[in-house]
Amino acid sequence: MPTTDPSSASAAIFSAKWLDAAGVALDAAGRSLVARAVAYVREPLAGRAAGTGEPLDAHFAGAVRILAAIGADAVTRASALIAAMPDAGDKPAG
Repeated sequence: MPTTDPSSASAAIFSAKWLDAAGVALDAAGRSLVARAVAYVREPLAGRAAGTGEPLDAHFAGAVRILAAIGADAVTRASALIAAMPDAGDKPAG
C-alpha cells in the first residue's frame, strides 16, 4: 500500500495556487506575512489531525481561504494558521 509523506502532502495543501488565493487583495507585505505563517506551521501541522480525523493543515488552509474570501486582513489570516499550532501533547494523525 502506498504511503504519503505528511510533509509533502502539507506542501501540496499550501501550494503556490493556495497562497495566491489566501493572499487575494493583500499588499506585498500582507502576502509575505501569510507566507511566513505558512513556513512556520507547515511542518508542525503535517500529519496531524483534529479529533474528527480531519487533517489540521487542510482544515486551517481552508479557514484562511474563507478569511480571504470575506476580506480579512493579513494579520487575521496569518493568526488563523499560527493558532493551529499543535500542543506538545498532541498526537500525529493515524
